Amino acid sequence: MRRRSVLAGLSFACMANGASWAQASYPSRSIKIIVPFGAGASADLITRRVAEAMATSLGQAVIVENRPGATGNLGTGVAAKAEPDGYTLVVASTPNFAINTALYRQLPFDVDADFSPISLMAEAPNVIAVNPSTGITSMGDLVVAARRAPGGLAYTSATVGSTGHLLGELLAARAGIRLIHVPDKDPITLVLGGHAPMTIFTTASVLPHLRSGRLKALAVTSASRLAVAPDVPTLLEMKGIDISGTAWYGLVAPRATPAEAQTKLRSAVKSALQTPRVLSALVDSGHEVRLLEGSDFGAFMRAERVKWAEAVRLSGARPE
Repeated sequence: MRRRSVLAGLSFACMANGASWAQASYPSRSIKIIVPFGAGASADLITRRVAEAMATSLGQAVIVENRPGATGNLGTGVAAKAEPDGYTLVVASTPNFAINTALYRQLPFDVDADFSPISLMAEAPNVIAVNPSTGITSMGDLVVAARRAPGGLAYTSATVGSTGHLLGELLAARAGIRLIHVPDKDPITLVLGGHAPMTIFTTASVLPHLRSGRLKALAVTSASRLAVAPDVPTLLEMKGIDISGTAWYGLVAPRATPAEAQTKLRSAVKSALQTPRVLSALVDSGHEVRLLEGSDFGAFMRAERVKWAEAVRLSGARPE
């Protein structure tokens, strides 16, 4: 009798422990996504849209935390040291996971050793745009103006080593012209104010000024034309200027994050990107939804590092 009581007690304890484990299965609390760039940047806008939809499918809050600094290196370094439990993610993008590995001699993280790829979410080309007062209306006009300008033609971008900066260097090399890079925290304002003739900057930032007529778009740097700007050609359409390059945005987790958590996170991202309100918000702001998961996203990032390393070498860029 006593033996049956003991067995019954053990059975009850196992059932209770099983119920407790089930209740604590991932995710059992809020998830944090570190955006290693400032509020309002494309990485921030995309992540907040996706995070909101992820929270719905995961049943837990997904909190976005901005940790800007050192072109994305600061926040990425923080994420690399986070507990690999599925509750901390970081945005992987062109600067911090492709360009910076060639631009900086030392980084506070290793993109391969410290992280597991979750999903690529979206990408956006840069737009080559000018102040309409310049009279430049096409890439052909731009090439002529650059050749005539004493010392070359100035263009703005967010910072040294940004996609805009490096694409400008590639453009100058392919077109045989001289372009003078002017980095500024507000590159569009310089062009709107007439202090520089052109900018090479992200679609989301340029698009409102194209719609208002305050800027004129000459080309986009994507492989195909944008749905929101179908009349603007790509650089790949220009004879002798076969350049493409986008700013892309995905999520990665600290290495050793449990497989179950990674699978659920990928499923949540996929579901979010299929949500109509997320889709329309990204497309309307000039972004293109692009889902790549796990090892496919990892392979994509490795190829991007090779591509942008060549652009860094050509530019001779050094961190500011």
